[in-house]
Amino acid sequence: YWVIDCAIAAQNMTLAAHALRIGSVWLGTWPQMERVQKQTSLFRLPEHIIPHSILAFGYPLKESCTSPNPESKWEPNRVHWEKW
Repeated sequence: YWVIDCAIAAQNMTLAAHALRIGSVWLGTWPQMERVQKQTSLFRLPEHIIPHSILAFGYPLKESCTSPNPESKWEPNRVHWEKW
């Protein structure tokens, strides 16, 4: 279950960062083997270590923390309640 464990850990880290007003982005790696190989090389990982994802953290601009995103991606036709 290592893939699920890594996904849960990554989500928890991004949620914790948000609670601390730190911005984050989750960059998927696994199972795209080209990405896995590039990260293995970039970080000089041993053969038995398989990278799952990269998490980037940083402090967002003050305005982006307090003002809503002007471009909403909400599309009501994509939400299904108790049926497809």
